[in-house]
Amino acid sequence: MRYLINYLLIALLSLSQISCTTSTPIQGSGLSSSQETITSFLITPDRGTLVVVGQQHHFIMSLQEPLRSVLQWKSLHKLKPSFGTFHVDNNQAVKGTYTLQASLSHLQINERQFLEQRGFRLMSDQTTLSYTAAIKGTRYLAGNVQVPQTAYFTRPYDINVIAPATTSRQAENINLTPITLVAGGVELVLGSILLVPLVLNELLVTH
Repeated sequence: MRYLINYLLIALLSLSQISCTTSTPIQGSGLSSSQETITSFLITPDRGTLVVVGQQHHFIMSLQEPLRSVLQWKSLHKLKPSFGTFHVDNNQAVKGTYTLQASLSHLQINERQFLEQRGFRLMSDQTTLSYTAAIKGTRYLAGNVQVPQTAYFTRPYDINVIAPATTSRQAENINLTPITLVAGGVELVLGSILLVPLVLNELLVTH
């Protein structure tokens, strides 16, 4: 368990919080599509809240079972995560999907059993266990909050975001992140709750 809280996941490129992302209008829908580069995954100690930290926004997501128990698994680092498109409404509510995958070649028999008991299923390639489910939460502006650079992703990680088309002034009216830096700028808290790192396979280069 100690292994899981030793590192923060931060993007390969430590870029400014100022966005250079271009939104593309979706014709006739009143929506626009854009990509956001994710800089880290942070989580509350009870595994009830996940923070997906991007260059522009923080997505604060509530977690349910079986994901909460999976994220307390001692072999969590063996899982490879990915997200589907995030859909954001006018109130900044976010809905999306996530997928967790594990290579059978990296799993012990008891580890495979643990995952299968929580809904992971064998893919058609017969070499990978996979689990996909919905996730929801709220989007906030990242503002000037910068995650400490103690660890890096092995490569950039982008998600697609579909949201109502807005002017730059409307975008500025999104609420600022409730995440703050404490302890000399090396720890982050959500309210009064300390956020800890989420260590997942193929994303982390440790120092």
